[in-house]
Amino acid sequence: GDRPMTAQFHRPLAALLALALTPSFAAAMTPQELFAKLSPTIWVVRAQHGDSPVLGVGSAVAIAPRLLVTACHVVEKATGVTIARDSGKRVVKIDTVTHDPDHGRDLCLLTTAEALPAVPAVIAPIESVKVGEKVYAIGSPLGLELSLTDGLVSALRVAPNETLPASQTSAP
Repeated sequence: GDRPMTAQFHRPLAALLALALTPSFAAAMTPQELFAKLSPTIWVVRAQHGDSPVLGVGSAVAIAPRLLVTACHVVEKATGVTIARDSGKRVVKIDTVTHDPDHGRDLCLLTTAEALPAVPAVIAPIESVKVGEKVYAIGSPLGLELSLTDGLVSALRVAPNETLPASQTSAP
């Protein structure tokens, strides 16, 4: 149908704000090793909006065998969502899109009907993230699959009435 794929979220996605290997483990790896280990967890998200040929495109990271996290603005009001890898050779349909109740975080949980082939990314506790640490981002900007960039943790900012800080990085 043409109805948006949404669901109410019953528990916060707060722990998903720091998607990374534990800093001590990651520090011992080269960027090439980190990319080899983590790139299988990254998928291209394609969001269909009605009969429009234009797709919303973004990135998602697998956090469990059937669960991924993406930016909500990519899948907002979508009538169909898929994830893809290997230049579209592997496509998986998303069954549900679940919004974080705090829309200020722009995080959505994607659920697939089938288990994904890669080992999910490890979620580091936010307490282990420190300003000045090296960070890497792997994503699919403009649909360009598996682009790697680096930067630093620039700041950890806690907004009023929030307990979890937002991680600001210089990684594009």
